[in-house]
Amino acid sequence: MARVCKVTLLAVCAFACTAALLLTPAIFGYRPCIVYGSDSDQYPIGALVYYRYTPAELLRTGDVVVIGMQREAALYTITGLDGTAHTLSAGKQDDIPFPCVEGVVAFCIPYLGSLLETLRFPPVWITSAMGLTALLAGVFVLPRFVYQPRYGRKRGKIQNKTEGNIGDEGGIDV
Repeated sequence: MARVCKVTLLAVCAFACTAALLLTPAIFGYRPCIVYGSDSDQYPIGALVYYRYTPAELLRTGDVVVIGMQREAALYTITGLDGTAHTLSAGKQDDIPFPCVEGVVAFCIPYLGSLLETLRFPPVWITSAMGLTALLAGVFVLPRFVYQPRYGRKRGKIQNKTEGNIGDEGGIDV
C-alpha cells in the first residue's frame, strides 16, 4: 500500500510540475502557439513559442512576430515598417497588415509543440493508456505472482522436525 501511495504522489507531483511550467507564462500575459512556418533558424517548425501582444507602435525592425492564420501560426522577422500604410515587410513575404500580427515572440521550447500536436489525436491517447496499464500491471500485479516464495510452509515444517521435541528426560525425540 505504501508503494502505491509513493507512486501516486510521484505521478501527481510530475503532473503538477508540468502544468506549472506550461501555464505559468499565461499568468504574465504570454500566449502559446505551435510554429507551423518560420523564416528564422532560431525558431524551428514544431516548436512551442510563447508570445506577448505588442501594439503596432512598439514594433521594431528585427522583431520576430507571430502571424496567426486560423489554427496555424507563422513567425516572421520584421525587415521594414510602413507606419502610413499600417503594414510591415518580412523578407520574401508580401506586406503584412498590422491587425494580422498577434504579438512579438518572447521565448521558444523546441520540439514541445510537435509533442503536444501529436497528443491531440485519440489513437495516441489509447496507445498511451494501454502502455500505462501494462506498466502499472508490471509494477504492482506481477510481483505478487512471480516473486512469491514457494518454500513458506514447507520450510516451517522442516525446521520443526529438525529441532525435535524435548522429552521429560531432556533428550530429543525424533
